[in-house]
Amino acid sequence: MAPDQEDLIDRLVIAANVFISDNMRDRFTAGNPVPLPDGKTWEVPVILTYPKIGSIGRVGSIVINADSETILSHTPVLEMYEEGAKLYHKYQGAIKLLSQ
Repeated sequence: MAPDQEDLIDRLVIAANVFISDNMRDRFTAGNPVPLPDGKTWEVPVILTYPKIGSIGRVGSIVINADSETILSHTPVLEMYEEGAKLYHKYQGAIKLLSQ
């Protein structure tokens, strides 16, 4: 990966994490951005994560303009919380065991 692209990816993750921290509770973080076909926008997955465990799974995404680092769209926050709850209940036993 070219240094310029690494820098872009870092900036997109930061922009997504700022959105997440401003709009969601803890346990959610930005995943690895993926370029969309137009080449100007990137999709950044939103991941449910737990300390000591890591990534539990994807709950939604944020689409960001690569030039301006502006959030263009995102999965509704309530929908991401609902997906996070589904993942938590699916893996609840493992989460509790590994979080001790």
